[in-house]
This record gives sequence, structure tokens and C-alpha cells, in this order.
Amino acid sequence: MPQNTNQPLASGKEGSEKDRKEMEDTVRTVLNPGSFADWTPTILENSCKAVTEPMMQEIERQGMTLDQINEASRLAEEQGQGIDLPKTDVSLSDVRVDGDRASGSVLVKNDQGEETQTMIFQKEDGRWKLCN
Repeated sequence: MPQNTNQPLASGKEGSEKDRKEMEDTVRTVLNPGSFADWTPTILENSCKAVTEPMMQEIERQGMTLDQINEASRLAEEQGQGIDLPKTDVSLSDVRVDGDRASGSVLVKNDQGEETQTMIFQKEDGRWKLCN
């Protein structure tokens, strides 16, 4: 996970178990996309518009499409040039919800060690998405 300086939402109220589980599942999905070829679509599907819109603008600025990136990733993976993504265990605690924004303390563990960071979430399309 990239380093961040996020802080828990000071104005947030304790989140429900349902919110906590949904946020935890979102992080788990992003960190365990199944394959290198699935990485970009998984990130885009589970991130808020504040994250995905600049990503898509950069892809377009480079004269590419999402389909081209997905195909290049698939081909790289088939040729053994993909990135090995370690299986990552995820747990989420200290969920604080303020309307459609939330924060949570995410503990990730994999073969490379473990790390805890505060992650920010945004409720969009009826579900919690990463919004760092």
C-alpha cells in the first residue's frame, strides 16, 4: 500500500458492523485482484470518482484506452512479465462515518510484512469505495 498521511475523521461517528465489513471487503478486493490483468479494473471499480476520474484523464492524456491497458496487462501476464501480487490479509477497525465519508484503520498482512494505515472511504452508488 502506498504511504499516506490520512487521519481518522474527527467528526465521524462509530460505523456499523455492516459498514465496517463492506469497507474491509472493498480493501481486500483491491489488494487481492486475482491477477495482474485484473488489477486496473479492480482499482477503478472499487475507488471513488475523486480517484478514478484523474486516473481516466491520465490514461486518455497518454492516448490510451482502458481496454488497451487491460489487454497489455493480460499479454504481459501471459508472457510471464506481470507483477506477482502477494495474497494479502485485511482487517479494518476504528470505523468513523460522517455522512457519505468514512475512515477506518486498515491492517494489511502479507509475505512482505504488515502495516496499519488510515484509509478514507466515500459512499457512491450505494457502496463504500476507497477514496485516498
